[in-house]
Amino acid sequence: MAMRDQVWAQRASARVSARQPEPWGKKYGIQCLHLPAMIHQCGLCQALTFLEAKAKDEHLALLDDLAAALGFGTRAVLVDRARSSALTAYQQMSREALGCSNYFKRYAEAIIRVELGVDPVDPVEAVKY
Repeated sequence: MAMRDQVWAQRASARVSARQPEPWGKKYGIQCLHLPAMIHQCGLCQALTFLEAKAKDEHLALLDDLAAALGFGTRAVLVDRARSSALTAYQQMSREALGCSNYFKRYAEAIIRVELGVDPVDPVEAVKY
């Protein structure tokens, strides 16, 4: 029987690998890098709401992937559960989301090859008007 962290690692690896070829794959990777800190500093509800509010492909994909990795199925279920849980359940959810998001961060670094402080925009694309 696989341990919880092993399941998160396997699911995060599969999800990040699937997002790499997307046109917004690098931006997705950057969001993966920021997610653990965002959950830690702002709280789970605010982090999820931030991703939801941005509503770009990379943000919604990360929400979908985090929900699936944590076993919630859809982002709607994850967000609803985070918003409506009692305090102890919310704290447990936050700890699990933080732990799981660390795998997304590490796999984004390893698979997509993104790093903090590096702009994901292609310099050639930035010059086009």
